[in-house]
Amino acid sequence: MTALRAALWALRIAALCILAVVVVRTVHAHGHASWIMDSAVTRWCCGPTDCEPAKVGEIIGIDGVWLHVPTGSFLPMDSLAIYDSIDERVWRCVRYTTMLCLFLPP
Repeated sequence: MTALRAALWALRIAALCILAVVVVRTVHAHGHASWIMDSAVTRWCCGPTDCEPAKVGEIIGIDGVWLHVPTGSFLPMDSLAIYDSIDERVWRCVRYTTMLCLFLPP
C-alpha cells in the first residue's frame, strides 16, 4: 500500500507541475504585446498571436484609412479602434485577414 500511496502522490505532484506550466504559458502568451491584453480598454483586440509591432511598410496611411498592406485590411483614420502606442513603434492587431486595432506613437 505504501508504494501505491507514493505513486499517487507523485502523480498528483506531476499534475500540479503540468497545470502550473500551462497557467504560466497562458499568462505570458502575449509576450511583448501583453500590455495590450492587460488593458481593459484594448484587450478585445488581442488573441495570443494577433498583436505585434508592425514591420516597416506594413501599415500605410492612404485616402483617410490606415491600410494593413499584407492583408488589404484597413481602419478609417478616425476609428475608435486606434489607440496610443506605449512606445515609438506602430503596433497592429490582425486576426486572419482583419486588422482589429492599431496603436500609433503619441
